[in-house]
Amino acid sequence: MKITPQILLAVRRAVDYYGNTSQVAKAMGIAHSTVFFWLKGKTVSMSGKLWQTKIRPVLAPFLPGEQGNGNVKYSCQTGSASGPLILHEDAGVYQTMNGNGLFAGYPPGIETPDTAKAEGLPVIPYSALTQFDPSAGSVRSFLKQHSTEKLDWSGCTMDSFFAVRLDNEFPGVFLPGTDLLISTVDFPEDQSIVIARLRESGEVIMGKYTRSGSRITILSLLQNGEEISWDCSASLGYTLWCFHVLEAKLDLRNI
Repeated sequence: MKITPQILLAVRRAVDYYGNTSQVAKAMGIAHSTVFFWLKGKTVSMSGKLWQTKIRPVLAPFLPGEQGNGNVKYSCQTGSASGPLILHEDAGVYQTMNGNGLFAGYPPGIETPDTAKAEGLPVIPYSALTQFDPSAGSVRSFLKQHSTEKLDWSGCTMDSFFAVRLDNEFPGVFLPGTDLLISTVDFPEDQSIVIARLRESGEVIMGKYTRSGSRITILSLLQNGEEISWDCSASLGYTLWCFHVLEAKLDLRNI
């Protein structure tokens, strides 16, 4: 079955409710990357069985209702003794696909799921990250103070994303002017790239994140860069914060 804009809207609402994509995936009993690929548009369909048994029961409270205002109506009907809760949806919200199966626009009353894309992502310089302390204020307030511009980013973006612009911090790795797409809510995955601020020194590093049991390691992207490793069961606060780097892009017209 197709992953409709209404399903994507419900996924985003679920992410806001659960806190991040990892928790939504955990509630569904599926891989985190599966939810992430939905939001990124890399996966555009799923099996009907998966939808009925795992996805729909979790997304039911977040799907657009009959009035298109986010309200839902439930039925206690079940397909089997352990079947999912069935949600009665207005078929009209699925009629926004044209005859070729392409999205033809959102129906009246359905909010656009991507306010960050419409408004642009706040951009801050990499050097400003040394000033962010979550105990002193929220990410939103920090971005408001240090954002230098708004950036249009193609693809899936959400209000929990922002962009970091590099100068000459990573020679031989990134060209000056490279922008990084940062998620403030996704948990880093093994082998992912992260930006983190060390609690003790206040240093901000970017590197490859790996985890083996309770041991976490961040290997700097810089040539001959340092490797930070610690046992998270013994040192929960080794880093002040750690953000997942999702994408990087460079506008060659501005070089």
